[in-house]
Amino acid sequence: MLKHVPSLFQHLPAEKAASLTLDTAEPVSREFMVKLLQFYKTNQCKDLLPIKTVKKIIKDSEKLLHTMPALLEIDIADDEEIVIVGDIHGQLFDLMNIIDLIGEPAKRCKYIFNGDFVDRGAWGMECLMILLGYLVAYPGTVWLLRGNHEEESVNATYGFRTEVLNKYNEDTYQAIQGVFKWLPVAAVLNKSIAIMHGGIGTGDFRLEDIRDLERHNATAYDGVISHLLWSDPQEEDGCTDNPRGISVMWGPDVTKQFLKNNSLDLIIRSHECIMEGYTDCHDHSVITVFSAPNYCDVQMNLGAVVVLSGADILKPEYKLFKAVPHPEPDDFLIGQLLQPF
Repeated sequence: MLKHVPSLFQHLPAEKAASLTLDTAEPVSREFMVKLLQFYKTNQCKDLLPIKTVKKIIKDSEKLLHTMPALLEIDIADDEEIVIVGDIHGQLFDLMNIIDLIGEPAKRCKYIFNGDFVDRGAWGMECLMILLGYLVAYPGTVWLLRGNHEEESVNATYGFRTEVLNKYNEDTYQAIQGVFKWLPVAAVLNKSIAIMHGGIGTGDFRLEDIRDLERHNATAYDGVISHLLWSDPQEEDGCTDNPRGISVMWGPDVTKQFLKNNSLDLIIRSHECIMEGYTDCHDHSVITVFSAPNYCDVQMNLGAVVVLSGADILKPEYKLFKAVPHPEPDDFLIGQLLQPF
């Protein structure tokens, strides 16, 4: 059982917070986000972001998420690119490296972060503040999709709950769970590419079924949402039990029928640690991208992102990267890092 150890983390002193001007008086803007990333880079997570700033980011992001549908329908112009980022799992310094490598969000460089922002890594809270901040600061440019780890019962097992209680408090944790419930669960790009964290599962649903989801009231362990968050592809036709214990593994015949039924060409998903950072299957119609290099500091995998150009949306490019150095994490998550999921 993980323990709540209040002395692990040092809250940012009031005078330091004032000097950063990261407070509730400042809107979550592009300028704010530049300061936030610089704070994390220079501070190296020795101090925590002020609680007032955390509350503001959570409040502003949830308000925005309430206006979004369960299924995002995004159009990318010919002169624009969109970057699909896979699992991050609290690897803050690798997340900041992705931004350094690809560039900040911009009108012609948009981002979808495809779930599993937290758990396992030591800095899920910091990753979440950056991602929710980007969502608010760059509306119509940055989108977040829900993963299976944006879920309270999973967070209670795989580290994020303990992290938030150690760094902040129960109220903060519950406020974040409120945000997770409102995250969109899938996206469609240029009417041809479906993006979700897990996959299509049994595939016996249509895009309309995702549009109609009341995601904030739905369970993550049953029905369409369970497939979108939890399922995995397999090489054999049909569906088989998923070793994760939730949803199924689905075969190329299921992919082919789902794409046909929904007039789509491609599926991009995450959810699995891939040694090369990305892979494809089902006759190149399903792409898996994983963006947490050297996962849990032991897997030695590369990280990757998918870059799609509006001018040629069905010809993905891949950016690969290795893990970057990071401070020694506190040991309060040890024992959680290598559990399945």
